[in-house]
Amino acid sequence: MAPEVFRQQTYNEKADVYGYAILMYEILHRFMMIKATDGSFEECQAYARRVSEGMYRPPINPKMPPPLKHLIEGCWNQAPSKRPSMCEVVARLLECQSTIDLASLDRALQKQGGKGESSSEGGCCAVS
Repeated sequence: MAPEVFRQQTYNEKADVYGYAILMYEILHRFMMIKATDGSFEECQAYARRVSEGMYRPPINPKMPPPLKHLIEGCWNQAPSKRPSMCEVVARLLECQSTIDLASLDRALQKQGGKGESSSEGGCCAVS
């Protein structure tokens, strides 16, 4: 959930851009953000509050190519006005597709369990 949505402020399509960043993070890292909590309502609320206050974003794998890393970071920027439009996101993803060996990236991240930790969940998401 975008910070402005959690804070019950006026929001626009940039909240969806934020949500897209979270989905992109989860797919590339093979990690569901809900697992960052114990699943209780209280813990989920505390986590959402930390995110909405700009105090937390999950760590991005150091093997992530800079263009993808910067795209994720831009999309989950605390300030909605600083997030790219979805048209820009698509253009940047197409550029990544033509400049990054996504199959090699997928293999490298899969070996690391996505985040550099061993993954007991296993990965099944191809990024190519």
